[in-house]
Amino acid sequence: NMSASQYASHREVIHNRASGYDEKEAYVNTRYISFSLPYSSGSLMSSVGDMFIWQEAIKNNILSSAECTEKAFTNHTLHNGEFINYGYGWHIEDYKNITHPHHGGSSIGFRNQLLLFPEQKLMVILLTNRNEGDPMNEAKKIADPFI
Repeated sequence: NMSASQYASHREVIHNRASGYDEKEAYVNTRYISFSLPYSSGSLMSSVGDMFIWQEAIKNNILSSAECTEKAFTNHTLHNGEFINYGYGWHIEDYKNITHPHHGGSSIGFRNQLLLFPEQKLMVILLTNRNEGDPMNEAKKIADPFI
């Protein structure tokens, strides 16, 4: 049950919702944005616990077949022959000689990163409620002791 995941709303009171911040001389609330603008690329809300449930569903082929997941987690070549570090919806990167999928995102006041190391059975989820920083760098620091 992914009860903490939903489409964001300015009207609804959402229990435990984080507010987004900018850092100027001090932290300030981010400016208002209509959730219809970023739509699914920045208006979906979740929690680390729900993201874990979602990832377990991917890992156990509940959301898609093993073949589809393999395509998602594999680098592809464009029709013009150009190699890209991208699977079906996932960036594919080598880190410490481990090829792994990852995806991040940001919206006004929020930045996040999800790293998967399937062979190592490791997932790092970093959710922040501020515009500053490098979530990929921080997520790698978290993963480092385990890979």
